[in-house]
Amino acid sequence: MRYVFSTLAQKQYERKVNWYLRCRGKDFERSFTKNLFSTIDAIAQMPTIGRIERQSKQCTYRSFLAHPGCLIFYVHTATLIRIQRLHFSSMQTPLSQN
Repeated sequence: MRYVFSTLAQKQYERKVNWYLRCRGKDFERSFTKNLFSTIDAIAQMPTIGRIERQSKQCTYRSFLAHPGCLIFYVHTATLIRIQRLHFSSMQTPLSQN
């Protein structure tokens, strides 16, 4: 099963990766990326693994914890997983620069 990122999820991923590179270093960024994509691969093997967040006649919106502090929200069909958005805990956001 293949997967795609929505525009929002792609932007969220890129922003977090750039922040990790600047603030936590290359090794942490690699660990985050590896964990995220290995989780997406696991979801591709069993798309119903995630927790149901919302259900409608058209689709079931699910979430799954990919990395400490990172939730993946997705929907799926028989052949495609669409990563709708990523949610990061506030503990990982950078401190304001006042």
